[in-house]
Amino acid sequence: MKANALILLFCIFVTACGKKELTKDEAMVLLTKEKGYPRTMDFEVFTADPVHAKRLLDVNLENEGYVTIQKTQKLGEIGNPLISFTEKAKPFLLPVSTEDEKISVQKVRIADENVVEIKSIVEDNHTGAVEVRYVTNFTNATPFSVLFKNIDKPKELLATFKNDGEKWILVMNIR
Repeated sequence: MKANALILLFCIFVTACGKKELTKDEAMVLLTKEKGYPRTMDFEVFTADPVHAKRLLDVNLENEGYVTIQKTQKLGEIGNPLISFTEKAKPFLLPVSTEDEKISVQKVRIADENVVEIKSIVEDNHTGAVEVRYVTNFTNATPFSVLFKNIDKPKELLATFKNDGEKWILVMNIR
């Protein structure tokens, strides 16, 4: 009986010591790889939507020469684009799918988002999952960044990883 207890204790010790912990450096590499940092943040402009047209007017993108906005439409023109992008805006326009084109959507680049800090790494002893709290910030803001709230503030996020015995894998957050 005493031998069985020693063997069990040894197995627990070996398992505990063999468990791989996720370091901040590894978390940074994983976030970069799995979440695609640095990544381009975009905004979808619905060019036929009067609400989007008003928003672009409110943030002065027409006055600054990035868009032209048709301020009135005849009854037969409803649904046609109200917003068109100028030559000055072209460096900030992103490719769109045919589906986006059908519904009059143009994506514009807002800024680049990158991980700047790993705040904490906490393991859930029950599931073996590791929660990584990290901070991103935005750089290379474009004139269209006025469409995005809090572009000047760092953003705190959460990612969950699990080790499959060989490597860490990004898993879906349950909360």
